[in-house]
Amino acid sequence: MRIRWWLLHCIVVGLMTGCGTEPQADDSNTASVSTEVGDVATGEVPTYVGNVIITNRTELEALRGYVVIQGNVFINPLMVTDLEPLASLERIEGTLDIAYDRIQVQSLKSLFGLHHLRAVSGYVQIENCNLLEHLGGLDSLQVVGASLSIYNNDVLSSIEALRTLEVVGMN
Repeated sequence: MRIRWWLLHCIVVGLMTGCGTEPQADDSNTASVSTEVGDVATGEVPTYVGNVIITNRTELEALRGYVVIQGNVFINPLMVTDLEPLASLERIEGTLDIAYDRIQVQSLKSLFGLHHLRAVSGYVQIENCNLLEHLGGLDSLQVVGASLSIYNNDVLSSIEALRTLEVVGMN
């Protein structure tokens, strides 16, 4: 049910923001978007463009090395215990939604892998992650452009990792 909602949300957001359309090449002003780990010598920042739905380790591994994701990130991690392949990620230009349906068998025990994430321009939501005892991994998060929602995480006992949070745009 949650995945269907995410797909519908992604489609609606995509229609509103132009997700899924190829950028038009313009000889006078071409943008360089790296689809693999960028070249430090040229200063390229490895950027993934588009919305992302992560439900398994393979989809998670496909994002290894990216520093920026220009789109929404929906994580419903079946059979994934941590988010280590996202260790290079510093910025999400969209939302971050990590959630399970209440009836799903859960596996996510740690947010490790998000430890370099500093900013999310949209909302951040962590919902129904019943194996998370703390938010360790979000230790570098400073800015959430919209709302921050953390709820229905049955064993969550600490939000200390959010001590560096400086700005939450809405609530």
